[in-house]
Amino acid sequence: MIAMRSPVGTCAVLAFALLLTSCGRSGEDSGTPRGTRGDADAKVTRALDTARAVSRRLVAASGGVISAVTSEGTSISVVFPEASLDKDIALVLTPLSAAPAGDTAVVVPGFSIEESGTGRSPLLKSPVLVTMVLAGSVRPHASIVRYHDTDGGYDVMPTTVRTTAGVSTLRATVSHFTTFGGRVLPPEDRATVAGGDEFRDYNWVIYINDHADVINGPMKSVVYLDLRAVNASGDIDGTFEGTATSRTTNEMTAGGGSMSAPFVSTFGRILFVMASSVAAGADAPRFNRHGKPIEPAPPQFNRHGKPIPPETDQVPEWRGEGSLSVTSRGTGTVTAGGQSASTSLGTQATLPYEVEIVGASVSLIVTMPQGKLIFNGHIQGERKRP
Repeated sequence: MIAMRSPVGTCAVLAFALLLTSCGRSGEDSGTPRGTRGDADAKVTRALDTARAVSRRLVAASGGVISAVTSEGTSISVVFPEASLDKDIALVLTPLSAAPAGDTAVVVPGFSIEESGTGRSPLLKSPVLVTMVLAGSVRPHASIVRYHDTDGGYDVMPTTVRTTAGVSTLRATVSHFTTFGGRVLPPEDRATVAGGDEFRDYNWVIYINDHADVINGPMKSVVYLDLRAVNASGDIDGTFEGTATSRTTNEMTAGGGSMSAPFVSTFGRILFVMASSVAAGADAPRFNRHGKPIEPAPPQFNRHGKPIPPETDQVPEWRGEGSLSVTSRGTGTVTAGGQSASTSLGTQATLPYEVEIVGASVSLIVTMPQGKLIFNGHIQGERKRP
């Protein structure tokens, strides 16, 4: 139920019924070895901090988040969008107490993620997001890297690095798992960050198929919105384009009579630009009174297995905005004293909106003169068709 603040009154209710119908840097994981350092005959050792390991079962159809906190207080999270996993799976995310192969240029020692009880990495059908959040500023040329299982080398994951209010966030997109960490790149590896074509094979797609129940005095309205928007760059940062449809039911009973006014809305071009932001409020490491890091709260799911949208005080990891050009048409029917009368109704409006992403959850907030409507959805990576 979306509560909407608006004036109550017959004229306002009728106007509101019409207006309702108007609603309607991660990086790329190239899969190509980059920045390989070390001896091909070296044995990679992983200093697993099993005391800080976190286990979580995820449903492939709905996705989810698994997070842990390292002994240094760094928050590590992996966001699995809907349908990114190959199957329903129990995962174990284990922080490392030291970087693999004696790497000394570390920013974050890293983590390993495996299927519980098997020691195998989970298989992915589409990209997932890896985020590391730590207190303070990171050294220049820091990046998330993927350590090799068989030697002392690593692959550079093109990484967004931001520092705001004393909190640094490193974020990358990956397509398969091994051991990941954060390190400072030497000069010879810095040019490799921008390369790679694999993620250009993917689109990031926002889906919203939601409704808002609105009660305003005697008027009861339900606004249904179906929206799909695509960023074809292989990154979440950037331009999303798409389409949307909306329908609204408006029902009112008062004074012995009733009114029904269903509407269908068409939209102009859906276009908005998403930009990364630092989720300091949501992701920043937190500590208890003993100086020990507080483990992040597990994600919550509704009875259908869908992720519950984040609380409104969480800081979005991406933000965007735009405006909806909406044309709505419908028929209003008034029934009283056994008599009915109908008339065609229509309205046009331009409504501003915001798009916010936290993890794989998306919120579209449409601003109207009487208040705001919020529609929830998700984002996922999809391989482009040949």
